[in-house]
Amino acid sequence: MKAAVLNEFNSFTLREVDQPAPQENEVLIKVKAAGICDSDIRQLQSEGRNQSAEIIGQAFSGIVEEIGSQVSSLKAGDRVAAVPFIPCGECADCRAGNRHWCEKGKKIGLQQNGCFAEYVVLPEENVLPIGEQVSFEAAAMLESIAKAAHGVEKLDIRTGDTVAVFGLDTFGLLNVQWLRQTGAKRIIGLDSDRNNLWEAKMHGVTDTIDMLRESVEERIAQLTEGQGVDVVVECTSSFVAVEQCLLIAKKGGTIGYYGQEPMNMMLRQQAFNNIFQREYTLKGLWSSYSAPFPGKEWAAALSLIEQKRLEPGTLVSHRFTLEDIQLAFDLAMNKDIASWQVLLFPKN
Repeated sequence: MKAAVLNEFNSFTLREVDQPAPQENEVLIKVKAAGICDSDIRQLQSEGRNQSAEIIGQAFSGIVEEIGSQVSSLKAGDRVAAVPFIPCGECADCRAGNRHWCEKGKKIGLQQNGCFAEYVVLPEENVLPIGEQVSFEAAAMLESIAKAAHGVEKLDIRTGDTVAVFGLDTFGLLNVQWLRQTGAKRIIGLDSDRNNLWEAKMHGVTDTIDMLRESVEERIAQLTEGQGVDVVVECTSSFVAVEQCLLIAKKGGTIGYYGQEPMNMMLRQQAFNNIFQREYTLKGLWSSYSAPFPGKEWAAALSLIEQKRLEPGTLVSHRFTLEDIQLAFDLAMNKDIASWQVLLFPKN
């Protein structure tokens, strides 16, 4: 099969490699659409090159090509989405039924070969059937959609709430799409990229704040009559945004942080004091999973896509063949060109 193999020098080589064969509890999937995500970019830029996968890529959808002898829930020809995290099944968390907290599991594209190839093998439980109403493009974004669902649910949004979202890239806008389902009255989007701010208005953001050209605290005060926002969702992991969250939430407000912490972070005294004086609730938002694995978030995401209440396909800005993977990554990493979700399609 053809696969894009990661080189040592931040580039790919398209190669013929052995096609994987499914074991008794595994499924061979023909890749129909694959998405480029931030972790793939970190792999390419060597930040995570201590992993063992030569073929990266986590987010994809496809068609079942072949099943192992013990697989009972799927058959050849089924349209499917992939759950990229594979729990170990043996640790204390897995034995307790909390497989989503497993620390010894593997993720495709990191510890084992991923989806920037024509075929991928996964365990049966990591393969979700999708209906004809769900496009391969939408299904390739399912992990990010489920992660946004997981985070928004933990934030306990109430009808009438005012919510601020830092970071209006693809993942931030998926959070906005979920927030629209919760009854939030006002969704304020914050970003430093004018393209992102413009795009956000078409996806349900009611107000935007340009973090480079406006005072965030002053604009929030204007929009909330000096009260601050009920809930803040931080999707950037930037130092500035992490701190700003602590300055714009109202008394008793909730702040949800996704992703990695900024390195060597220090907070201004006022921001730190607000945690206590305003009695904030801080919540860490990490994965797309819950018990039972992979979690209700995945089923909810598929259901809302089928009902056209979520429209992830509207966030796809560029499409490339697998042969053009280097061009696709160059575009996804180019901050001077407006891009949101970039997808790859093997020729098959």
